[in-house]
Amino acid sequence: MDQVPDTAQHYIECDTESCRNFSEFYCNTCHQRICDNCKQPHLEQDNGHEIALYHKRKRKLPSEKCRIHPTEDLDVFCDDCYDPICSICFAQNHSDHEFSDLETIYNDFLQQCQREINEIWRTVIPGTRDSVNSIGEKRNNVEKEIAKFRVSMKKRADELKETVDNILTDNNKKLDEIENSVLNDLVAQQIETEDYMKYLEKLISDYESKISCIKHTELMDFYIEFSLASLKMPNKNKPKLPIYTPCILQKGEIAKYFGEIEVNSLERFKLSSVTKVNDVTIQGNNIYHLSPLPPNKFWTGDGLGNLIQYDMEGNILQKISTITWNTIGNHTVMSKGELLYTDNSKNTVNRVTSDTFINKLIQTRSWEPGAIYSSPINGHILVGSEKNRDNKITRYNREGRKL
Repeated sequence: MDQVPDTAQHYIECDTESCRNFSEFYCNTCHQRICDNCKQPHLEQDNGHEIALYHKRKRKLPSEKCRIHPTEDLDVFCDDCYDPICSICFAQNHSDHEFSDLETIYNDFLQQCQREINEIWRTVIPGTRDSVNSIGEKRNNVEKEIAKFRVSMKKRADELKETVDNILTDNNKKLDEIENSVLNDLVAQQIETEDYMKYLEKLISDYESKISCIKHTELMDFYIEFSLASLKMPNKNKPKLPIYTPCILQKGEIAKYFGEIEVNSLERFKLSSVTKVNDVTIQGNNIYHLSPLPPNKFWTGDGLGNLIQYDMEGNILQKISTITWNTIGNHTVMSKGELLYTDNSKNTVNRVTSDTFINKLIQTRSWEPGAIYSSPINGHILVGSEKNRDNKITRYNREGRKL
């Protein structure tokens, strides 16, 4: 959606009777559209009326009833209470307060809102749109990177599988060699045992063939030869089989070879220790509250109503004398380097420009201002103030308009 300029408008006809010309102007007093031809007659007829360009016109105050007096319209703005009220409310409870025209306040807020809306269109929307596009690009990059990780892990897994397969093949070859060696030994042992058994069978046959006619001496010799003590038994070696001891699979150990997935955590700032960066020695003055002025200056108060600007060598660059008794938190520096300070003797917030010109930015009326802070992000100003032991914090924009 493209930005629509706040000056854009449709063809507007003049409110003057029987006139149909284009209304380039507007009377803020009677809220009437006026063309160029009718402008001067209108001013001559109605003295004191305010004529403005139509796109810079003041909007007519919408009718809104008072909550306390339902028959009365809200038409006054109490500056002290910061609240719209009706005429009866003003007469009964707010007569000693400062007040403003509600229609003026209403239009001021409209202008502020329009400026904020224009700023949103000018900076926030484009920036947000860029962020959306950037997030989309990041999503695509994440998907591509994750896909690369998956391919890399698959490749690594295939390499590990191939390595395991190679190890399995090598071990099977070793087992084949061991198996052949053991089997060959057993075959040789089997043959030797079979020959021994044939030898025993022959001895028995010879003995049985000679037993009927054998002589004493022959029997003695045969016994000696046949004695079990003299027989050489074949060796009975136990086969030596290999031992396989599987290792316990540790996931962590495998992950070392496979590779691990780590997620980089977001950078977090933490104060682990205090490091001395620089020493600044101030001679002859007390130091109350610091307001840094980049890159190498700062403002401070001396507790005597003076605001002093130093450099990092402790040299005095500027000195402003005030009559405020505040010492803590009563000054701050705006984003453009301008100094703000509260003056509780006059209930004001003052601005000091770079050329040391001092002007009143905010009038806090019956509230005594104390601590002050200026946001470097949006320029808003926070002012703490006190009245009759009541305390409040009020937000202002950088021009000093209460928000």
